[in-house]
Amino acid sequence: MLRMEEIEFEKKKSTIIQAMQTATRSSYYNELFKSTQIDIDNLQTYEEFARIPILTKDTYREHSFDFIIDEIRDRMDIDYIKTLKRAEKKQELKKFDINMISTSGSTGKPLDVIRHKVDEYSDYFVPNLYRKRHLKNIHNQALLWLWPVPRFQQEQYYGTNQGFHKIDNGYKYFLNEYSPETFEKMFQFIIEKQIEWISGFPSALHLFAHYVLAAHPSEPIETVKYIECNSEYLHDYQSETIHKAFCVHPTSIYASNESLFIGRTCSKGHIHVFDKNVFVELIPNEEGVNEVVVTKLTNQKIPLIRYKIGDYAQWSGETCACSEFKSPVLTLKSFRKNDYIVKENGEKIEPLNIIEVMLNLKYSRGLAIQQYQYIQHAFHDFEVQLSSSESMQEADRLVIHSEIVRFLSSLVDNPVTVDIKYTTEALPPDPVSGKFRYFINTVNLRMEV
Repeated sequence: MLRMEEIEFEKKKSTIIQAMQTATRSSYYNELFKSTQIDIDNLQTYEEFARIPILTKDTYREHSFDFIIDEIRDRMDIDYIKTLKRAEKKQELKKFDINMISTSGSTGKPLDVIRHKVDEYSDYFVPNLYRKRHLKNIHNQALLWLWPVPRFQQEQYYGTNQGFHKIDNGYKYFLNEYSPETFEKMFQFIIEKQIEWISGFPSALHLFAHYVLAAHPSEPIETVKYIECNSEYLHDYQSETIHKAFCVHPTSIYASNESLFIGRTCSKGHIHVFDKNVFVELIPNEEGVNEVVVTKLTNQKIPLIRYKIGDYAQWSGETCACSEFKSPVLTLKSFRKNDYIVKENGEKIEPLNIIEVMLNLKYSRGLAIQQYQYIQHAFHDFEVQLSSSESMQEADRLVIHSEIVRFLSSLVDNPVTVDIKYTTEALPPDPVSGKFRYFINTVNLRMEV
């Protein structure tokens, strides 16, 4: 019996070969294909394609600029760019229409991903085709994008401490904390602006839906016609609560920063692969667990072939009964799970705020911080596991402890105790999901507003 990868390879063979031919325009893949004797022009079977070594995050991190096609890379001073600080590096890359995005590090160390604008535009085309089916009668300015963001990034990049920022097709609504006051402002904002399309993290939408059901049980938001979840796995209990509050079944996008859009859920709740964007393989690891490996089919400027994104999944053994997709169905076995920093009064704060103090320590003070994990054991009691590339001097440890205590105390509006544990070893991922969690909350509190 043929594997799903073999079936899909035969369907997409010509497109996959075109993606590989594009990849030869980059120094990394040109050298890789030569060293592994991959004959692209005569490629016939999936087994031949599978001889290409799988690209890991560590290799991507080491060679990220070598994936850029030579026509662009030859115009760049790569050695100079590598010396720049993150903010300066981002600005320099924009001169070449390249965006740099930092991942959350959910599978280990945070990763700086580079994407060309041309590739991003091509990648958005496919999910936008499916969105249009739901957005035919939706006003172009009616999007509300719920965006968990640290306060410092909001002020630094958008120059505002207001709750929202106007964008071309609607509004970004900044979520620094999850309180009744914040949710009430969001509720009134949606009514005032006649918001029809909401996009956001499932966890944030779930908490907001709880608030709407509790605070406005007889005031349904009738303008909302489409809800799209992203960045986290959409659980059934979250979907049900969101549907009760808005009378709309939410859909969910499956993506990664490196490969962008991989798939989305249909009306039956199944994740279908965007097979015009990506060729997906599920490759068993040493433990026999299938890891998701992606080849981009649309990238013209920064190709990506057989990249292991860090998720676990399996192919569905059943044919989906939906009429929206004919592509294969994935069942995810690992996904990001976000906890919240909880204040004593029950308010919840987006853990992305932690990034502020850690970026400051790493880049402004030049400390060799590689990974970190915060654990909230009680309202005012935190533990921090910190991995560094070299042993920390006592003076540096005092600075780190002082800054983290100051930051967390201001965040939760109370003095806190912080126990920092240092190591030069990599911090382990969650043993069940395989994802690294940079914040864990063990406070015994129900996640309801």
